[in-house]
Amino acid sequence: LRNVNSGVDMGAVEAPTNTSPIQTKEIPNYTVGIGDIINLDFNSYFIDPNSTMLSYEVFNLPDGFVLYDSGLLNGSVTESNFSELPFTIELTVSDGYLPITRNIMLNPINMAPAKSELIESVIVNLNEVISINLDTYFTDPNNTQLTYASTELPGSISLDPTGVLSGSIDAELIDRLPLTINFTVNDGEYEISESITIYAKNLPPVVNSELPVLELLQADVLDIDLNSYITDPNNTLLTFNKITSIADLTLSDGGILSGTISQSLYEQLPIVFEFSVNDEEFVITEEINITPKNIAPIKVHEFENYEFKTGDAININLNDYFYDSHISELKFNTTSNFLGLTLNESGILSGTVDVD
Repeated sequence: LRNVNSGVDMGAVEAPTNTSPIQTKEIPNYTVGIGDIINLDFNSYFIDPNSTMLSYEVFNLPDGFVLYDSGLLNGSVTESNFSELPFTIELTVSDGYLPITRNIMLNPINMAPAKSELIESVIVNLNEVISINLDTYFTDPNNTQLTYASTELPGSISLDPTGVLSGSIDAELIDRLPLTINFTVNDGEYEISESITIYAKNLPPVVNSELPVLELLQADVLDIDLNSYITDPNNTLLTFNKITSIADLTLSDGGILSGTISQSLYEQLPIVFEFSVNDEEFVITEEINITPKNIAPIKVHEFENYEFKTGDAININLNDYFYDSHISELKFNTTSNFLGLTLNESGILSGTVDVD
């Protein structure tokens, strides 16, 4: 400062030199996971030697993060922005004249695999070939390639390390269904356990052995298990119901047809016994033929003694002496011709007696 007019010379006073902001301590890099919250006050890391108020600016931030004018960086790690990690935040600190730049790293912590949607059960038929990509049901927050494994696989099914469950539904496997297969999903550090269930497609009951024709006599006792003839491909417990109403016969829910053949029922034979079989979804109707067991005709009267002479006309109905409970018309025949008489199939013995 000089005042020449007054004759006073105080010498020259120079303006202070501006100095760029100074970083007082290292800014940490962050390793974060979903749900973490970042609150970083940059004023704790920078000062200005000239006591000038500093300003802060960033040129890129993950979604959901904001830098306030005060120098506070704030943000939450979400599933959405976690996928952007690792992320470099480029920070500029300025006193209005001399800026400096620094980088802050946001690194992702390794997180366990997660199930992204409900695993659907598989419904199969016998001999069906399956190929199910389990990898479609899982995600890895760090986009790490997942590895799949199982120690509980039936012989005809395999699980590829990439998550493809495949194989053929053979007869041995179909008998084991429903079957739950447990498996693991691994990202190299974390492992989770999940399962998938294979069900057999429900099929209607089937007659696997021809139903018998029952030949019965009066007083016969009937006790037959219809499960020996009708089965369910899915091993579902079957329910049996009687359709034909016959007083002497009962059919249990479990398929036991039983009863005693009374005289009244015997005289009604043959009959068709109809019943239904239910597996809770499908109903089939079947029938059993019940017929009388064939037995020899019964002689109900003793033959009379007849006295004939040559020229007598004879006409005797032999049906009067025989009975068959289920055949209304008996057939007769003879191997000899006696006294000139003939016997037709209807049982009429006729002719003119010739004793010569």
